[in-house]
Amino acid sequence: KSHLHVTGFFNFTSLLSSPPNLAAFASTLRSWSSSGHTVSLVPQTSSDPSLYRLLLPLLDAVTYLILSSEEAKGISLRSAEEECLEFFAARCPSTTVVVTLGPRGSALVSGGRVTPIPASRCDKVVDPTGAGDAFAAGFVAGLMKGE
Repeated sequence: KSHLHVTGFFNFTSLLSSPPNLAAFASTLRSWSSSGHTVSLVPQTSSDPSLYRLLLPLLDAVTYLILSSEEAKGISLRSAEEECLEFFAARCPSTTVVVTLGPRGSALVSGGRVTPIPASRCDKVVDPTGAGDAFAAGFVAGLMKGE
């Protein structure tokens, strides 16, 4: 079984500016997933909050969606984290959604259920730059190891 990891969705300007390209991309991801492969998507934060809604057609096209709380709020149009998680539980029950919550850890939304995952203990944060990327890399590496 193969895995496709897509990151930096908001850098794909040809998808963002063309509904037919976005539809073709979603179709390609669905085809890959339905062939027994897995797909993970990390959209990365957009400077234009209106673009988050472009991810809606992809929610059921990927196996794993890894989001920051900001991205989750932008996609779901919910301001409270609990409401965001409920949105994903209802909207895409076949997709595993992971939302990072900073020092509070993360939440895993799978099969319509929300599971909080506490953060590891850290005495001092020096610089959070790249923390989301490192989280996503560790998550995908764990998947590939079957963990």
